[in-house]
Amino acid sequence: MSGLRERKKEATRAAGPPGEPLWEAITRAALRQLEPGPEVEHMPPQEPDEWAAGLRVMLAEPTLEAEMLRASKIAEKELAAAIADRTGTDSGSDLYPRLVAASVMAANNVALELFVQGSTGEPMEVLLPRALRMVATGLPTP
Repeated sequence: MSGLRERKKEATRAAGPPGEPLWEAITRAALRQLEPGPEVEHMPPQEPDEWAAGLRVMLAEPTLEAEMLRASKIAEKELAAAIADRTGTDSGSDLYPRLVAASVMAANNVALELFVQGSTGEPMEVLLPRALRMVATGLPTP
């Protein structure tokens, strides 16, 4: 249980200062996932094409894809808890933090799919903030 509390604290810290607009904090925190962390410090950063190829391999393997989905659901719950803390809502009983977290994860998934397909030619650092901006503004018709 203390591990979950620590991850929740980290997610809340990653959300930024209380005065920062929610969607700016979410975008900043989402972009942090693209930065190399201590778990891969010993490895050189991968080129975008290499990263996309690795993701394609993982998504082609049902067991790995299932693990990615499981990890995504855990991240969504932690994000909902951090959003609830920031907005004074309850992720167990309020729609808002859970809908925002689910929307963030959907934006991330779509951006990742487009990146892996290479159909736009844009890096995740461009696709992800654009996807989050679209969600934050209510998905206006293009």
